[in-house]
Amino acid sequence: MIKLFLVIICFCLWQVNTQAIDCRYHTAPTIDGIISPSEWSGVDSIILTNFMATDTTIVYFMHDGSSLYVGFDARYTPVSDAHIFVDIDHDEATAPQTDDRWYGLIMGERHGTGSGWDPNTTPPDGWTVDSSSGETCSGVEFKFEYEELGIVAGNSKTLGIGIKDDVTGNWPSTFSLEQPNTWGNISSPDNWETVGTEEITHKQQSELEICVNPNPFANQVVIQLNAKVCSNISIQIYDITGKLIREFSSSSDRFIWDGTHNNGEKLPTGIYFCKLQVGEYKTMKKLILLH
Repeated sequence: MIKLFLVIICFCLWQVNTQAIDCRYHTAPTIDGIISPSEWSGVDSIILTNFMATDTTIVYFMHDGSSLYVGFDARYTPVSDAHIFVDIDHDEATAPQTDDRWYGLIMGERHGTGSGWDPNTTPPDGWTVDSSSGETCSGVEFKFEYEELGIVAGNSKTLGIGIKDDVTGNWPSTFSLEQPNTWGNISSPDNWETVGTEEITHKQQSELEICVNPNPFANQVVIQLNAKVCSNISIQIYDITGKLIREFSSSSDRFIWDGTHNNGEKLPTGIYFCKLQVGEYKTMKKLILLH
């Protein structure tokens, strides 16, 4: 366990993802601050953690053809602040412009700016936010109407985006509040339109999870899906920096990973992340490798 402790304290913020978010069509959630698996399963997400990797926030993204939805799921320590920064024109300027917006929930109160970072600006219309409790909460849900973000259903549009909370930190790792050119990107592969059918039903999504055993592991770990699916299954293993180091693809619902890289090299003790994708459905599980 001493080895594991040393590995953890060597890392600061991490994200198991690139600096781009695929925002796909999904049935709209109820904006009540409760992150329900039946509402948010199968959508793209990013993961934030603090310096000691003791706190984790998962941030989910979806759209319903008329609004963008973002959900903060604080897994351990409740958050009091949750913030979303948007570069609407995606001009990636090195300083905030009039198209750069801040939307936030601070101690249970809605805050934001309609233009740049003017603190005296009344929060703009066209968006709502709610939390699961009062000044600190485990769940925060945002809803943005397309018009507020300059999105038109059926048109391709990429927004610049930055994410922050008061417990785990920022996304992406390059994020700087005063430099929109350091933010990540969010776009929609279905051009922000309603999609008539989904490859996996919501019932299947709620049942489809990864089971890993043992965890922590030394020699090998069994990655097992707890539901049968017909679609091709993709399993990807990332290290703590977000680098893809191993991947599997088949129709099997059971995989064995022996702690090696795609090139066969043995990997060091540390924290790794297993990402499952079946069609448009995605979920993730943390793995701990010990030697």
